[in-house]
Formats: sequence, structure tokens, C-alpha cells
Amino acid sequence: MAAQASNQPRAYSQAYLPNGAPPSGPASGATSLLPNQGRVVQAGSARVLCIADVRGHLRSLNELARSAKADYIIHTGDFGFYDQFSLDRIAEKTLRHVTQYSPLLPPQLKDEFQKAPLQSSIKDRFRAENCSLSDLPQFLNKTFALEVPVYTVWGACEDVGVLEKLRSGEYKIDNLHIVDEAHSRLLEIGGVKLRLLGLGGAVVMHKLFDNGEGKTTIAGGQGTMWTTLLQIGELVDTANRAFDPTETRLFVTHASPAREGLLNQLSVTLKADFSISAGLHFRYGSSYNEFSVNPTLDHYRGKLAASKASFNDVWDTVKNEVRPAVADNESQNRLLNLAIDIVEKMPSVANGSNPFGGPVTGATAGQVDESAFKNMWNFNLADAAFGWLVLDIEGGRIGTEMRAQGFNFAHRGHKSVPAQRAQAPPTAPSPNTTAPMAEKAHMPSANPVPNRNRTPVARPAAPQQNSQSQQNNQPQQQRAQASPTTAPVQSASQQQMKPPSLAPPRAGPSPAPAAVPKEQGKPATPKPADNEATPNTNTTQSSSNGAEKAIPSEVKPNGTATSEKTTAPPAQSPKPQDVKPSQGIFIQTNIDDEQDARLVFFEEDRAKIVRMERKNMGSWVAQFSSPEEMQELIPLCATAVLGPGATTPVDLSRAANEVDITARAEGLVTARAAEVGVAEEAELEAAEVIVVAEDEGHAAILTKRATAPQPLRLPQLPQLQRLAAILDTPTTRAFVLTQLLSLALHARTDTDHLKVTSTLNKQYYTSPASLSALLHILVSHQSSQLRQLAAVEARKLATKHWASIPADQKPQIRNQLLQSTLNEENTLVRHSSARVITAIAKIDLEDGEWADLPGYLQQAATSPTVRHREVGVYIIYTLLETMSDMFSDNLSAMFTLFGKTIQDPESVEVRINTMLALSELAMVVDTDEDVQSLKAFQNAIPHM
Repeated sequence: MAAQASNQPRAYSQAYLPNGAPPSGPASGATSLLPNQGRVVQAGSARVLCIADVRGHLRSLNELARSAKADYIIHTGDFGFYDQFSLDRIAEKTLRHVTQYSPLLPPQLKDEFQKAPLQSSIKDRFRAENCSLSDLPQFLNKTFALEVPVYTVWGACEDVGVLEKLRSGEYKIDNLHIVDEAHSRLLEIGGVKLRLLGLGGAVVMHKLFDNGEGKTTIAGGQGTMWTTLLQIGELVDTANRAFDPTETRLFVTHASPAREGLLNQLSVTLKADFSISAGLHFRYGSSYNEFSVNPTLDHYRGKLAASKASFNDVWDTVKNEVRPAVADNESQNRLLNLAIDIVEKMPSVANGSNPFGGPVTGATAGQVDESAFKNMWNFNLADAAFGWLVLDIEGGRIGTEMRAQGFNFAHRGHKSVPAQRAQAPPTAPSPNTTAPMAEKAHMPSANPVPNRNRTPVARPAAPQQNSQSQQNNQPQQQRAQASPTTAPVQSASQQQMKPPSLAPPRAGPSPAPAAVPKEQGKPATPKPADNEATPNTNTTQSSSNGAEKAIPSEVKPNGTATSEKTTAPPAQSPKPQDVKPSQGIFIQTNIDDEQDARLVFFEEDRAKIVRMERKNMGSWVAQFSSPEEMQELIPLCATAVLGPGATTPVDLSRAANEVDITARAEGLVTARAAEVGVAEEAELEAAEVIVVAEDEGHAAILTKRATAPQPLRLPQLPQLQRLAAILDTPTTRAFVLTQLLSLALHARTDTDHLKVTSTLNKQYYTSPASLSALLHILVSHQSSQLRQLAAVEARKLATKHWASIPADQKPQIRNQLLQSTLNEENTLVRHSSARVITAIAKIDLEDGEWADLPGYLQQAATSPTVRHREVGVYIIYTLLETMSDMFSDNLSAMFTLFGKTIQDPESVEVRINTMLALSELAMVVDTDEDVQSLKAFQNAIPHM
């Protein structure tokens, strides 16, 4: 959450026009856009091609534009923002995923990469084969050029360093425009003012507050990118400042609003008329509104409520760290509040408030404005290799054309399919395209005129061997000169029989160029049928489509007037330089001593530190020998062990398992005090040190209270540690960990945080006994804040230490953990404790232990107690999320159970968790073999 965002004040619009309400004029504070401010004006009709996931095959954009006769392209992420240095920055796991779906690699090489051992690196082989992650470097050096304006958001697999260079202007590609939280675009085409609002990256709840390796407001790292809460707030700010009720708003995202309730609510807040998002490797696109896919408004509310609950689980854990971090930055604090307001307007239960933020009090209380529910239309796109969507805009009407290659169902007839009838992707192969693209047939493009301002390109007829593969492709569409409707057109095979000709111009004047280049390009010569992308040396692109370079919102708000800019490059433009990956970890603290700063790291990792560099204000940078080693040694920071802060002091008079102290135990106090270095009884009382006395084989905890008791302070930490070392009993360990976690919750400075965290990591979390102690705190402590913090820490240590817990202790721990979770009143603690059970169960079930857990959970899920049902269903869901095949041998019983819990009359949480569990269970159903389970799942769908 650290901020590089500008502190420049922003003008906010307070006039929120409800969806469906009649326009009453521009919103207060809105400024009309002037020319050359991210605005494109074009007379006549226009075609906007919407595609997803080109994955670095940027040359295909030109071919797709020709095939669809598109004037503009909107792209929804996984664009392929990689340069020649990205391979060194990308993580191995991410690289394997990228290569698996890359259209630039031959299939045999993909197979080799996927079959390579996980512990081995494929980067060396990648370099040896001279492979490329993306065509972007060839567009940066002007080898190729984009023939039409392309508007894109970034996806989940991109290089954040490349995006930062493009946004700063260090990298520049003509006709490429990034739509993000700081830059909106306006296309005035076909009688419609089309406002583009974009949000890139994956939506991952636990990463909403993490900026990763991003040096600006863009979040990402190691080849992946995600959305942050500050970006969401800035997008709302940008949309408010550019609000104009005469515009049509199109929300472009990488993640789908249908799957992410937070994005769905954001689209309502932005007053979007359309949303366009990428699919999950889909072969068909989809178009829908919420009214068409949700049986009731309560069902829609339930989806939003589940997303809100997921967000609040994270927010309640980190807000006490996030709020102070942005308190001194007015701009970031305002953006954070804008984003939090979106979540607060979301319903908490399925039958709750208006999900669209409408009136809840007064004369209109209870009335729901369903215009967004019915009128906001969503498009989920197929992969660019398999289909597209075209927005056909003319005369103020936005029509659509959707194309998909689809699935091949010929195998159902048990007939062999000739090779020449293989399904063809929308993109045409280029000469240097490798095997996966070369095997695909060409698309019909007899009249390749994607842009009215570009000189038409005459193309020769396709080779004879491709004629069969083009017969069943979707025919190209042409417009009637005098009517906005689409007229019947010739098929692709009929077009191939004609000699190549130039496409007829459309009605309406061509838009004037926004800037005149130094010299006009020559008309392009006819191209061979290999459909190679147009190099920049053959065609000189003008900016006649009017796509202008946007002005960052940190400098000027949308709509601010500015002087006309020329197309000449600035004389002092910095040249791209090789960026050496970072090898250091920044430690933000107030520690003055270098040795204390080194304590942030585990003891075995300190030897790997090459040097410590002192920065301003007591901060340090630990330098390592390589970037890879640095990434592996990210320490468990202080914030990792901090839960919600408490306002009450630590009460040392209530120690866990406190028993009566006998006379013999009283006599041992002085002896034990001497052993731990505490000379006088008075010092014991003043410091509130807990002395443990042994009596009759068990540990007794004696609290010596002073007249005015004070909570344990950090200076007494060494005494407490020596005490724990001398009397190493389960009770002592639980008590010491309780005090350390309390210190973490109440630490006043960063230095105290680091000292406590260093002590936990170095001296306690390395021992399996620490897991037992944390579980003891979780099931017995009175403070919900400490129980929550203990659950977070125990979940992280379970995979490391559970196998080392003595076997005779495990049954008791399991039973106590289940009972305390069932009886837990705090929702956040209950969910965290359930996650601990899941972490332990994953280990036990794989080892053939805890065999009675599934039956126990089914019993809890059908309990007459509401809380027990909520816990039982939630744990089943988390187990299915982690081990989806756990109940594969008992699917019938699970569907029978879920058929009841999906209709729970008392708890919306039970119904929501059941729906989530069903979504996980559906992944293991064999629809061809297990017909009974399939039918049971279908029967549960109406209740969803």
C-alpha cells in the first residue's frame, strides 16, 4: 500500500446519477473534453473489434482487424507485455503457464516444457531455442506497426516493469493505448460517445493491499499482475471526473464481473452500460445481463454478499495496518475510502438492502432500482484464437456480431474428419509462425480494408489447398450505403472465386487526421497469401483514427484543456536502458543498529546477506548475491503476525490453565526468581513476570500482582524468554506465546514489531511445540483478537510441524479444535479456525488418518444448531477447495446433503457456502459415467 501516487487534489463529482434515471445535465464538477485529450471523433459508422488473450501474438491484431473490417480494437488482457528482459524477471511456475498457452511456440516444444521436472528450470532451454514471449519488442523497434488503434487493459500474466515503461513514455508504440484506472478514453463514433473505462489484472482478495514489485501504482511481480484496492478507488475517481450523462460507458476488465462480485458492484458504481471481459480459455463468447442468469434479485444479492464476506475476511485482518500507512497521504486515503464505500454498499445477506445503492430510508424505502439488473449488458469473450465480438456502431445504435470457432462434435458420429475441414481460428498464420498456427486454416479476407483512412490493400486469391477450409467459416459482412441494417452477404468461397479487388468505401466522410506526419506513406502493394504482418517499412501509419496519447491523471484530470501537441518525438526523450533486477530487500523501520536490523531474517538466512546498506530515517536495504536468492528469502515481516489491534492492556492475571497455588508452590517462587535472574520479589511484582512453579508433576502458574498492575512491556522480554528456557512445559510455552502475540498487537513502534516478530520466528516458530501452543491459545483464550492471530499463525505452521506432533496428542487436539470451532461466536475467528482444520485434515487424510472427519462434518452440517451447520458446511467447502477428490467415493451422499443445506431456512451463510461447495464438487463429477450424480447436481441448481 505504500504510495507513489500523486498528492495532487482531485475534483470529485458528488452528482451520482442513478441507473435508469432521466439525465438532468452534466454532473457537478464534470469538465467537457477538448480535442487531443484521449478523444477520438469519427463521422459515419464504425466497427469495434473486441478480443481477448492474444498472448504476445501481436501481429495477429492486424489480421483480425482486416478479417473483421474493424476500425478499432478493444482487448481485455493477457496482451503479452513482455520485452527482451522479461524472461529474467518471470517466475518459473508462471513461465510454464505462459508457454503452455503461447501461440508463438510449436506444440512439440510446449510438450517438452510441460514434461520437464518441476525442480528444473526451462529458461535456459527457452533461450537456446531462441523463443519469444511476445512480439512486443518488434513493435517497439518499429519492425511492425499496428494498423488500427488498439485499446487494452493488462491481464494476469504480464511484466509489470514493461507496463510501467509504457505508462511513463519510455516505451511507445503507435496506435497502442492502455486503458487503466488513471486513463479513460472517449470514442465519438457512429453517433455514440463511447467512454472506455478499464481495470487490468487478476482480482485476488488477499493481494488487494499488496503492490508487489510495482514502483508506481501498478501492482505485479514475477510475471503476474493483479488489481489493488487503490486502483479501484482511482478508477472510481477517474470515472466521476469524466462523467457525462450523454456518454455510453463501456467497462473493460480482465477478470469477469460475473465471477467477481466486487467487479460487478464496481460496474454498477461506474454506471457502465456494457462490460467486456476475458474468458477462461473459452471457445464461445457469451452475452448476458444479470436478469437473464439470476432467477431472483435475492440470488444476485447472495453473489454480492459472498464477495463482500470474502473481502471483509481480509480487510478485518489488515485494516489496522493499512489505515495508518495511508493516513499521511491525503490522495491515497481518499482513494481508499472510495473503494471501501463500494464494498460497504454491497448487501451482507441475500434478502438484504438494495444491491444497487438505491434509497433505503424515507418515502422510497424498500424500492429497488432494477435498471442495472436488467439494462447493463455483459460480454465474456472467447480467446482471440477462437472467436471475437464486433460492436457495429451506426446512427447511435450499437449492434453486435459474435463469432466463434467452437467445438468439433464430429467424434460423436464416429466419423473421421478430413484434415482440410479442420476448424480454423480467426487469425491467419504468418511465415515465421510455428507449428500450432501453421496447422490452422486461413480466414477469408478478400477485401481487407480495416480502416477507412488507410490505403486499401489488394490481396491475391488464396492457394487452392486452403479453399476447403474456408467454406464453412462465417461470411464477411458488408453494409448497405443507405441503411444501418446489415444486408445479406456472399460466402467466403464465393468471394474467393472473384479476382482480388479493393473494398468499396463506406458512406460518410472520413475523419480528419489528428496530426499530419512528416511524409505520407505510399499505397501498400498487394501482399501474398501468407498474411504476414505489415512491417513499418512498407506502410507509414498516420494517426488519422485520432487515437491520442493520454495524459496521466496524476498530472492533469480528464477534460483539462491543454495546448496542441505535435507528433514529433521530444528531443530529450530517454532511451530504454537495461534494468538490472533488484537484489535487495528494503526494511522500513526505525532500527539504528545494523545487527538489530539483521534480526528480521531467520538465523540461517543471515549468512546469505552480502551487505546491509543504511538508508534515511533508520531504514535498511539487505543486499543478496542474486535476485533469485533475494526472492526466496523474503522474511516473515512484522505485519504477518499482526492481527486487529486491541484497546485493552494485556491482563496477566488470567493465564491459561491457571490452577491454585499450594504452599509448596509459593515456596518455589523465590528460587525460580533467582534462576531467571530476578533478584528481588518486588522486581517480580513490578515487572509482572509470570513465575512457573512445579507441584505434583504439573505446572502451576503464579501471577505476582503489584498494587497498580501494568501490562508486560518489551524490556521484560529477555526475562520471560529465560524463564521459558528453564521451565519448558506446554503451559509455559502457551503463556509465553500469548504474551508475545499480545506484544505484537499492542506494539507502539515499528522497532517493537520487529523485535517481537524476530523473537517468534527465530526462537519459537522453528519448534513443533509452537504449533501445539498456538492451537491451545486458539481453543482456550478469552480474547477473540488473540484467537484470530493464533489461528493465522497456526495455519501457516501446520504444514511444517503437524507431522512432528506426538501421535498420542493428535486425537485430543483434533477434538478440541473441532469443538471450539463449532462453538466459536466470532465469525472471523470461526472461519480462520476452519482453515486450520482444513490444513491439518489435508495432511491427515493423505496419510490415512482422521478417517471419521467426513462423517463428523456431515453430522454438523445437519445439526439443529444454526452455528454448527454454518461451521460444518464451511469446513466441507474449504476441504473441497483444497482436496476436491476427497468425497469422490461418496458423491451421492454429498449431493443429498447439499440438496438440504442449499435450502437452509435460517442461515444465508449455509446456503452461500453450499453453493460454493457445489461448485467445487462439480469439478470431480464424471458426467459421462456418473449419471446419478449429474442428475443430483442438476436438481440442486434451481435452489441456487
